[in-house]
Order: sequence, then C-alpha cells, then structure tokens
Amino acid sequence: MDLQMSVSDCRTALNNFQSRVSDFEITFKDHLSMRTSIGQFQISARKTLTHFLHEVSELKKITKMSILDEEECKKELSKLTNYEMRFDEMLSHLPCENNGIYLNIILGNISVSILNRMQRIRYKEDYEKFKLRVNLILFVFAPVVYFFHLRVLDAAYNFFLVWYYCTLTIRESILRCNGSRIKGWWLFHHYASAVLSGIMLTWPDGECYQNSRKQLLFFSFYISFVTFLQCQYQRGCLYRLKALGRRHSMDITVEGFHTWMFRGLTFLLPFLIIGYVFQLYNAYLLYHLSQTYHCREWQVSVLALVFLLMATGNTLTTAEVCFHKVRHRLDVRDRLHFSLNVILYQRSLYEISNFERNLKYDLPVLICKNDVVDKFFHAFLSQMKLWFEKNCIKKITCIICKIEDRDVLECWHFRVSVLATGNFEKKHMESAEEQLRIIVRKISTVAPFLPVLPPNCSFDCFAYTDCEVECPDDWSELKLKTVCTEQMINLGSFNVGFYSIDLTVCYK
Repeated sequence: MDLQMSVSDCRTALNNFQSRVSDFEITFKDHLSMRTSIGQFQISARKTLTHFLHEVSELKKITKMSILDEEECKKELSKLTNYEMRFDEMLSHLPCENNGIYLNIILGNISVSILNRMQRIRYKEDYEKFKLRVNLILFVFAPVVYFFHLRVLDAAYNFFLVWYYCTLTIRESILRCNGSRIKGWWLFHHYASAVLSGIMLTWPDGECYQNSRKQLLFFSFYISFVTFLQCQYQRGCLYRLKALGRRHSMDITVEGFHTWMFRGLTFLLPFLIIGYVFQLYNAYLLYHLSQTYHCREWQVSVLALVFLLMATGNTLTTAEVCFHKVRHRLDVRDRLHFSLNVILYQRSLYEISNFERNLKYDLPVLICKNDVVDKFFHAFLSQMKLWFEKNCIKKITCIICKIEDRDVLECWHFRVSVLATGNFEKKHMESAEEQLRIIVRKISTVAPFLPVLPPNCSFDCFAYTDCEVECPDDWSELKLKTVCTEQMINLGSFNVGFYSIDLTVCYK
C-alpha cells in the first residue's frame, strides 16, 4: 500500500475498507445464523434417526412373528437391516451425544466430534503415526534401560509407558466418538497396560524388584517389537481392504488378532501367541515371588493379577476370533464347489454312481468323483479363489450344452458384487451348515421345474473379470455364451464373506 496518498485517495481507501468490513460482518452474521440452524438440525436429526432405529427394531419383531413365507420374511428382514445400517451411518456423521465417562472426567463435557470427514481421517492417521513412532522409541529405549542399571532410567522408562498408554486411551476414546470401531476388550487392554506401567513406576527398588527387572524389561521390549510389526503391516492391509470397500474408513490398527487379518496377516499370530504365553509366565513368576519371605511389596501380587487378567483376556479374545473364522466363514471356493456339484446332480449330467456322499460341516453333500470333472473343478476354483482375493470377478457362469453342436440349453449365472462398507460385519452370519442348506435348497427347488435335458449333454464354466487380469497360460478369452429365446428364474442371493452372489438360471 502506498503510504503517501492524497486526501481524496485516503478517504476513498477508508470508505472502501469500511464497506468491505460491513459486507464481511453481514456474511459472518449469516454464518453464525447457519451454525445455529445446523446445530438445531443436528439435534432434531439425531432424535429422528434414534426413533427410526427403534421403529426398525419393532418392525423386525413384527416381521418375524408374521405369517409371511420364509423367502419373503428373509427379504423384508434384509431390507430392514439395510435401513438400520444406513441410519447408523447417518448417525456417525452427527455430533456424538455422549463422550463417555472417561473423556468427560478428563476433558469435561465438551464435544469431541469431528464433523469434517477429511479431518477425521487426518486425526486417525496422526494416531497411527503416534503409535508407530512411540513403539519405535520404546524398542530402542528398552535395551538401554536393560543394560544400564540405573533407577532413574527405570523410572523414566515406566513414566514414558504410563504417558503413552494414557494418551493412547484418550485418543482412542475420541476416535470411538468419531466412528472408529475399536472393540471393547482391546480398549480395556490399554487401560490395564496403563495401570500395569503405573504400578511398575511405584515399585520401590529392592531385591524383589531386581529379581524380576530384567524379565519385565525384556517383555516390554518384545511387546514394542510386536506392536511395531502390527502397526506397520496392518496399515498396509487396512489400506487395501478400505480401497476394496471391505473396511470402514475410520478403522485403525489394533493389538491382538481380528477376522480381517486372516487375509494376509496370519504370520503375526505366532508372535501374538508367544506374547500371551510370556504374559502368563510373568504372572506365574510374580505370584511365586510374592510368596517368598523377602517380597512383601503389594505391587508384586497386583502385577501378577494384572498379567494373568491380560493373558487370559488376550487368549480368549484371539481364540474366539479364530473359532468364529472356522465356524462361520465358509470359503468362497467351497461355496462354488457345492453349488456346481448340486447343479450337476440335479440336472443329471452324470450317472448317480459318479456322485459320492461326503460329510461337510456335519451335512451330507453329493460330490462328483469323475476324474475329469474333479481335475477341472480343482483348476477352475483355485483360480476363482485368487481372483476373488484380488476383487476382479464380475460374474461366473456354468453352461449346459449339447455335445454334438454346442447348443447352449441352460446358463447358471453367479453375479458377484462387493458388499457395501460395514455390511459384512453387521449382516447376520449364518453357520456353515445353514449356508449349505440355502445353496442346496435354492438349486434343488427350481431344478425339477426346468425342461428335461436331452441325452449327451456337457457343461462348462466361464468367468467374467476385469480387462487387466492375468489369466493362466492354458486359458483363453471366449465369446459370450447365451441361451437363444431364453427364460429366466432368479433364485435370490447369498453372501460369501465380503461378497453378495446373485444366482439366476436362464433356459430354453
């Protein structure tokens, strides 16, 4: 700005400035008015959505008790579940109604909701970096404390642990208020770790402390190493699953083992099991130490109890995850294998003598034992499993055609779509037995009503994938196979892990 101005130019500049200030004040008042309106709308919207969720719960009860047939009842319940998930998603974009007792005690009754999506993600990423950096510091700091027998260093290390776990619990509580789905036990695990570090800090130096010092420091060093490994590898795995729409954008790296880690992180399981055994051994050692005449400090027995609690909780939670995976998650390869075998059996493409009754998931399943068919299914389904993991499958089709002229008589289409974010966790997970029953029932119900197939028919399977996908060397691209003058029956859909598969049959 030119400081040497004429009187008229000075007055013009002042008037211009005052005019712009007046315009800004009007705009700012509008902004405050809009904020008030938004605040009122948020309160009203939360009440409305809460009421909707209550209505959905009541409608589910009414639907289950109604005289609707089984298929229609399932369809309506599925719709209500989708509404429930949509309302939950809407609620996550509104300010949190209650921060919880922990945050209210520490921060007071203030809102910690971050309404801007990008700011939420930035805060989550900052949390991830914080964990990674601190565990790297602890990983380096622990050996220094281990080799230098100084009480000051021990106290500094334990104080650092107390600060870290307290900060972690505060940040995780804020993340929970903003949509992160941190499981209850793993949140409690950090509270217990903070208590454990605090007790270690207050443990007076003496013979009892020195007897267990090295082991506890080595344990802390090992836990820092495992946590660093988890943070590093989980971040990459979560990024991939979020990109595929299989995890929520606010999901974070966590201690322990979870169902989504079976997809690429099973190598972490042995490290975690060693850590849990180490915790149990610490509890055993400290308990026996507390029984000796020279160990009268209360810290010893309390530390033994906390270590026992953490080891038991970690082991049971991880065992539950593994059991849930085995019991409730039927492999996509198995699903397709069962479906195709049921089609072959129901459409009488092979003699009954070619089928063998196998017991799968406590249910008898008819599997075609023809060597050629068995070899074909093994190669085809193994490739399908790989493509499912890369999320590049669009549709799988099983065609039935005449051998002499390859005239297509039937097309069984398995259309694949990825479940919306969060649906795979909130949808009802049937047992493996129930999943098999659904497949067999759907195909067996419609098969008798299809036209009788002529003799000398064969089948083939096709996969519709992304253009960039890599195919095996002995596979090739083929023209689209369809049924001329086709009629279609929709058999509904079923879930396979993160996917929904819509099954239809087209026939002449």
